[in-house]
Amino acid sequence: MSDLSELTKKKLIALCEEKGLDTSGTKSELVARLEAPTETVEESLPEASPEPVVEEVVEEPTPAPKKAKKATKTSLPDVEDESLSSEEFVKQAYLSILKREADAGGLKHYVR
Repeated sequence: MSDLSELTKKKLIALCEEKGLDTSGTKSELVARLEAPTETVEESLPEASPEPVVEEVVEEPTPAPKKAKKATKTSLPDVEDESLSSEEFVKQAYLSILKREADAGGLKHYVR
């Protein structure tokens, strides 16, 4: 072949298409692709295949389900207990009734 770098990119793309090569990239990438030695189909086949390759599929064990946090066993807070702040009262009420920590929005609402 003549010096491929002198051809236009359009002509290089056409040559790549004829040879079944990738047509993307810069002009220099196309030239490199065209100048690279190519194998014939017979050359690319292995000489002899002793056995087909079988991939072993190993299933990973399913992880055990996560244990839920045990709710602390608390009784309803005493409304008359003046030692509790409003915030502590609401937090204890959440734990007693809903069996979960108070969320920020709910805590703010009920403390107010």
